[in-house]
Amino acid sequence: MPALTKEQVEVLTGRTSIRNNPTDPAPEPAPSTYQGKPIHKDGCAGWAADQLGNRNLDFSLVSQLDGESVTQSQRTPAVQEAISAWSKCMNTKGYTVATPYDADKVVPHADGAPSQGEINVALADIDCKKSTNLVEIWFNEDSKIQDQQIKDHKSELDALGTRKTDVLAAAKKALNG
Repeated sequence: MPALTKEQVEVLTGRTSIRNNPTDPAPEPAPSTYQGKPIHKDGCAGWAADQLGNRNLDFSLVSQLDGESVTQSQRTPAVQEAISAWSKCMNTKGYTVATPYDADKVVPHADGAPSQGEINVALADIDCKKSTNLVEIWFNEDSKIQDQQIKDHKSELDALGTRKTDVLAAAKKALNG
């Protein structure tokens, strides 16, 4: 999100600040007007959400299922074997790393352009993923799990899809006047 002035935050959100994490104090309500014009409850963003009907559009189920499928697929024997092969491949290239999630920790990152060390690790990572077929194997295992999740949660996902379609239609209508 771009840096916003205090006034932009107030008009956009209807609050005096943006809460960046749960430990931040709750922002205070913004003044009721800006340059003589009323600020909507919850700012322009809240007003737009009300106009489009997406204020309570909740995709947490989709996020939950996505996280679960990745976690479950990572535990499958096929993915475990592919990760092990990838790790061994990385070791032959001089990098001791157990999982692809840890590859970016092999060489410390400094601000700015990547170092030659970071580039070398990234190239080794790509080579090892190709040679072990890790990406395809993991994709296939994750897809099987997601297919089952879609079947198990069909009615909820269909309802979310319908709501999303309705919101997109409302947005298109609003944009076209």
